[in-house]
Amino acid sequence: MARKPRLHFPGAVYHVTLHGNGNQQVFLDDTDRTRFLLFIQEGIERFGHKVYAYCLHATYLQLVIEVVDVPLSRVMQQLGFRYTRWFNDWHRQAGHLFQGRYKAILIDPERYLLDLVREVHRQTGEQNLCLAGGVALNCVANGRILREGPFQQIWIQPAAGDAGGALGAAYLAYLALGGELPHKGDKDLMAGALLGPQYTETEMLAALVDSGLHFERVEPELLNQRLVAALEAGKVVGRFEGRMEFGPRALGNRSILADPRIADMQRRLNMKVKFREGFRPFAPAILQERCRDYFDLEAASPYMLLVSSIAAARLLKVGAEGSGLDKLRVLRSTIPAVTHIDRSARVQTVTTTGNPSFYALLKAFEAKTGCPLLVNTSFNVKDEPIVCCPEDAVRCFVKTEIDILVLGPFWVTKESL
Repeated sequence: MARKPRLHFPGAVYHVTLHGNGNQQVFLDDTDRTRFLLFIQEGIERFGHKVYAYCLHATYLQLVIEVVDVPLSRVMQQLGFRYTRWFNDWHRQAGHLFQGRYKAILIDPERYLLDLVREVHRQTGEQNLCLAGGVALNCVANGRILREGPFQQIWIQPAAGDAGGALGAAYLAYLALGGELPHKGDKDLMAGALLGPQYTETEMLAALVDSGLHFERVEPELLNQRLVAALEAGKVVGRFEGRMEFGPRALGNRSILADPRIADMQRRLNMKVKFREGFRPFAPAILQERCRDYFDLEAASPYMLLVSSIAAARLLKVGAEGSGLDKLRVLRSTIPAVTHIDRSARVQTVTTTGNPSFYALLKAFEAKTGCPLLVNTSFNVKDEPIVCCPEDAVRCFVKTEIDILVLGPFWVTKESL
């Protein structure tokens, strides 16, 4: 089957990587590199593109290219063909020199996505836009499409990456068997993306008994009270509740939670819980009806896929911000643990219909503190998947500095460790 042609964006800048076939050497000496650079120059003169940088390794090459009228695919095809033919003649060999297709990453993709959605709007006249595919996980681009694009509303598939293809496959089979797609107006039919497995209290109890951890069962009406008190006291809490989320974002049911008002909470979570770089940001989960009080975001963002600026009323006056990593220690808002260095945040809005139990927790935290949001990050550590079953949650709890685990109705601490 012929491959679909790549989209062409005149003026787009790409970081291109091309490997040797079977990881073979494509540059044996400086003669090869000199000849390749000559072919680059000839391509520039013929097609009018610009090459801003290059790096020619023994087994692969990297280029930074700005295309104009001629698509990148044609530029790379011509360059690869000419060099391969010369290389084989010069070194007296035959066969493919480069493997398959090159890899190309757009630099400043937001601008090109905006151009693309504007063209879609021009051609269709539609007012609502749905986004899917891995690029739809670019929360910054999504926020710009919402603010600067021509569509009145946008909806983003919560499992926008490859995993979301399972939904398409299921729908395709369903339709082939005579099913009909539901039409319910503006209602979101993804059930808050809470489509994964859930576990019984018995299964949770078994995991806790095997762990040797100290735990107790707490009645539902008291659980949120204890949880709010712990969060307000600066504790970090792992929350395991109900069905697991479908997609790459934890939305409250497989989440690590903390108080966003605490100045050093971002660093604490990164260094002692997530085991990753201290500058990595965290997202806020906020009551949807209070979103405008904290963020310049009018639309719902139930799947944490939109970036928005912090509302002016929540920003602090800042003097000199310093440079480098010193900028991370500057307090820019009243919710520093979820405020990015550019005074933005990747927002999750929570409703009572989307996730009733998580909504109730946020309401309880608001009632106690006046703050309607929490830090919400996925219940995992760097390079590991989000916890799925009770045993996963217990293991992650034990090997990190999470202070408290709320496993369904069970309140778990490390007193016995």
